[in-house]
Amino acid sequence: MSRITAFFDRWLFEEYAFLDGKALATFRIGYSFTLLLTGTVSFSKINTYAAELYRPRKSLARWFDLPEPWFFEALDLISVVLLVCVFFGFKTRWTSLAFGVLMLIGCSFLYSFGKIDHGDLLVISTPVFLAFSGWGNNYSIDARTSSNRTVTSWPVSGLSLVIGFAMFTAGFQKLMGGWLDPSFHAIKYHSYKVYLNDWEGLLTKPFLSLMNDFTWEALDYFIILFELGFLVAVFHRKAFHWWIKLAILFHVMVFLTMDVVFYRNVIIYLLFVDWTYITRLIGLEKVIERASQYFSIYALLIVMAAVVLFNLSGWSMDTKSWIGYHRSLGVFVVFLIGLLFTLLSTAKRLNLLTKKIKHEVE
Repeated sequence: MSRITAFFDRWLFEEYAFLDGKALATFRIGYSFTLLLTGTVSFSKINTYAAELYRPRKSLARWFDLPEPWFFEALDLISVVLLVCVFFGFKTRWTSLAFGVLMLIGCSFLYSFGKIDHGDLLVISTPVFLAFSGWGNNYSIDARTSSNRTVTSWPVSGLSLVIGFAMFTAGFQKLMGGWLDPSFHAIKYHSYKVYLNDWEGLLTKPFLSLMNDFTWEALDYFIILFELGFLVAVFHRKAFHWWIKLAILFHVMVFLTMDVVFYRNVIIYLLFVDWTYITRLIGLEKVIERASQYFSIYALLIVMAAVVLFNLSGWSMDTKSWIGYHRSLGVFVVFLIGLLFTLLSTAKRLNLLTKKIKHEVE
């Protein structure tokens, strides 16, 4: 029993301790900026749904009737204001928790209309866990008033478990739902369904023309093994890094071949990239340090006022954000950064492996 306890203690407090305070702060800025750019979850769209479809199950919404329209509009506004606070690192722990809680409240009502998006759940989990990691102790307003630079790794470990469990449940549902039935190619069905409904991605036609019965079935098995294996990979950081890279490539290919966008997942996956190495490699560390020098209460209030005016103008933060939502430049940038960081991180590991082999040979 002691060996099992020691294993979980090591995993919880040491396995993901590779992220320092600056790496976590860089992710905090990227996470909040990308969500502000591409749009947070819109709860005001609930006001367009038929009230008869409201069927809350086991959630917070079960204890309440469907609120008035102003409630969801207020949720949209307050959640975006809190996200701006997270970006600037103002009272980061409390604003992170408040943002996550408000998102959870809103999603409990949104999901009561039937559709559940696990990508939203990862967006909610991230600030709730990382509020305790010290992601606001660098490059922030908080850093100007506090000398605390402590970093805690267990929230990162906890978030990795949430990601692993989410992917595992997705794979388990496919496995139990007949995904591997040899008489039926699941990926083929979904690909043609997308194509015939005019949701054509950039590589849809080439992808369909290259596939045959063997490759369709192989792809079905790969998806199941990949999603189920996520939960196992969580407990070994190096294995989890490779799974994360595969996940980024997977979501990019799904976007290109099926025009299905899971860019929010990619944002969360980027937490587990070696930010310290990559930001120094591409010269981003000095840029962030200089930019964060302008993080002040005055800058916070100016941006917050702009966001409030933008929201009150009647534009939806989900579908009409500054750059847009579906097929937007923001989504493209997220995927591009994901691919870039995946390639750079892989190149680093291959370089280290080459040096190790060369050293052993000599």
